[in-house]
Amino acid sequence: MPPIVAMISRFVPHILCVLLAGIGLVIFVFMPSTSLEDIWRGSPMPGKRLALPDPSTAVAVVTPPPPEEKVATPAVEPAKKEAKPEKPANKAGYIVHAGTFLDLGINVAMDRLRKSGLEPWEESIQELVPLNDVQAGPFDSRAAAKQAEAQLKAAGITAKAEETWEGFIISLSQSFSLGEALQELERAKSLGISTVRLVKIEAERTVRKIYVGPFSTKYRAKEISARVAKLGLAVPVIKEWVASDHGR
Repeated sequence: MPPIVAMISRFVPHILCVLLAGIGLVIFVFMPSTSLEDIWRGSPMPGKRLALPDPSTAVAVVTPPPPEEKVATPAVEPAKKEAKPEKPANKAGYIVHAGTFLDLGINVAMDRLRKSGLEPWEESIQELVPLNDVQAGPFDSRAAAKQAEAQLKAAGITAKAEETWEGFIISLSQSFSLGEALQELERAKSLGISTVRLVKIEAERTVRKIYVGPFSTKYRAKEISARVAKLGLAVPVIKEWVASDHGR
């Protein structure tokens, strides 16, 4: 490289620094000074210098964060309480069960209730009922059972020998009333049949029931139940009455 070119490249950075320093000095010297009167404190206007706020009086402005976007949740319906089954619309109140009969005796009971000033009504239904079965036996052999059967028939008692798991028996009567059963038992013994017993059984029979009512209140039903009890017919029972259950 020629000596002149090397010299120029060596002094160029120094020359640039001197020029920049000179430009800054000229600006500082010749720039007009700003007085307090030149500062505009009113509303913003073109060409006016605005005063900077005093840092000691600055109030921090806190921008609240944007509200969180709420996700709509499906409304949950409150659990519905199970409705209790309503009572039948045809429920009229209470009735008094005044007696149950298999055959005889119901007419006498109805008359006694009517004479006491009550209005009884009757219902006949098929149901299993406990009966008192008066039996002769068991006999070890068919011959012994047939001999007892003939003796009973001769006395006017309907009898038929039947074989069971314990031997042969003869059913003399099946009665709802314990009193009647005991009378049949004594009658069979009086005929000389010593092997006689009383057995409780269940059999389907047509039963006839007597009721009084219905009454609108249980208090009234209790009063009527007490009147029925004094007649000595049975232990009266108070029941809720549904017309459709009794065909009325």
